[in-house]
Amino acid sequence: MPTAAAQQFAALRSAAGVLAPPRAFIAVEGPDAESFLQNLLTQDLAGLADGESRRALLLTPKARVLADLRVTRLAAEQVLLDVEPTVANELVRQLTRYRLGAKATIERTDAWTLVSVIGPTAPAIALPGTRIETTLGALPRIDALVPTAELTDVLAAAVAAGAIPVTDAAAEALRVESGEVRLGHDVDERWMPAEVGLVEATVSFEKGCFLGQEPVTRLHRRGHANRGPRRLALDADVEPGTPLLLDGKDVGVITSVAGAPWLNAPHAIGIVRVEVPAGTELVAGTACATTRASPRPDVSGPGTTNVISRRFWTRVQKRPRKREEGPGWCRNPPRSAPGTTRTSDLCLRRAALYPLSYGRAARGRIPESGWSRACQYGRTAPA
Repeated sequence: MPTAAAQQFAALRSAAGVLAPPRAFIAVEGPDAESFLQNLLTQDLAGLADGESRRALLLTPKARVLADLRVTRLAAEQVLLDVEPTVANELVRQLTRYRLGAKATIERTDAWTLVSVIGPTAPAIALPGTRIETTLGALPRIDALVPTAELTDVLAAAVAAGAIPVTDAAAEALRVESGEVRLGHDVDERWMPAEVGLVEATVSFEKGCFLGQEPVTRLHRRGHANRGPRRLALDADVEPGTPLLLDGKDVGVITSVAGAPWLNAPHAIGIVRVEVPAGTELVAGTACATTRASPRPDVSGPGTTNVISRRFWTRVQKRPRKREEGPGWCRNPPRSAPGTTRTSDLCLRRAALYPLSYGRAARGRIPESGWSRACQYGRTAPA
């Protein structure tokens, strides 16, 4: 007779499982609520309709991930954020820090909760509240934002419609098997969005400025991530944080692990260097970890790694090197020479050290005396 764990996992894979996953909610309200979030988060929030949601990130100025959240517009001047509970207080603190003069209030709320239905038949399950269609790996997932007071009734209605109650542990095992990264496990301040495979789902390069934009855009347009999320098959249980070694060299780290009673053999997610091919056996403590196919294609740049690198270096090599190229142009100007600019694309990486000076220099907003530093990073200079 199948165990309760086996029944739950079978429901998620072949039918529909329902649960109320742990999420924290933050209400952002006021005339400037949407514009305030638009200026900070990586996703383009313009044009959100009532009840519509988009996934976004809050980054540090150096483009490290602080929060992976979902933004839902409830009504005019009312936006609801849902995020992992472990980072909710820090997210409130960071949003309050950047609010400045924006006319918006930011506070945690217990008035809302999340109900999720996961599995092939999930789209057929009717749920009240704000309905959000998404996926978990290759399986459909339907999330519903419902008032906390109605949680019991909503769960009962989902079960009556054919869904099977499952635990958070069952959904977590399915997440790890599917290779879906999660904030607080695989995603934290160690990584940039491209290193954890979140660029495609969470970043808009057309919206304009957001916190941490320069490093993210530079990596996307001119480079590639050296690491990415990988699914791993293990021959023994290991702990998250275990280094992954190949021929004695550190090539990654295990970030999530799932095993019995949900899976017949332990599986894991690791952040691994991109040059490690699928099918490679890595050493993970006392266990062997075999890399599986990536859960999604590389989205760290507009093309493949080789194509990006070739285009980048070709353009640098073809850049004219003679001073006769134009007035005020110099390949290696003195540090203090006003009115001259070193134009090599290789200097773009240094712009991250002085992002404010770089941006102002490119727009010509700093006095000529400031060009002693800015001329190293900008592309243009006063005549």
